[in-house]
Amino acid sequence: MAKQQKGKKEQKQYYKKRDATVVASRFLLILLLFPLSFILLPTMLFLSFSMLPTWISILFSRNRRQYRYCWLCVGGLNLAGSAHYIFQMWFGEHTIEAAANLLTSVVPLVATFGAAAFGWLIFFSIPSIVVVYMQVLSQHRISHLKNVQKKLVEEWGSGITETK
Repeated sequence: MAKQQKGKKEQKQYYKKRDATVVASRFLLILLLFPLSFILLPTMLFLSFSMLPTWISILFSRNRRQYRYCWLCVGGLNLAGSAHYIFQMWFGEHTIEAAANLLTSVVPLVATFGAAAFGWLIFFSIPSIVVVYMQVLSQHRISHLKNVQKKLVEEWGSGITETK
């Protein structure tokens, strides 16, 4: 009983330390990102709109367990589609006007949203491909085991397959 009480106290202390660390790290992150958001305001403006499919996938992933990797597929490809235009702003004209021009042009939006659509396609199609692959693999394994069983029956006789 005393060991259980001691274990619970240690566990509570661990969680208090961990919670304090999480709060401190989030505060530090906010402290660093706030000034950075003003420096990179055109980039933040462009990303806030072009990453809309990612934000939607994050909302999906919070509600259902099967969507927990959705934001990774969609967000990764969405960011990849946006990267060219982000670099174009960074190494060219980095103003709010340039970000607004990118957001009102068709080509950047089609590239970013098209990449996000490809992420959705990957997210929804890969599980069925994996299921088919696993079925083929298990059928191959079953046929291999049946061949091994036939060889054992030939070597040891049919008595080894009988159950009593």
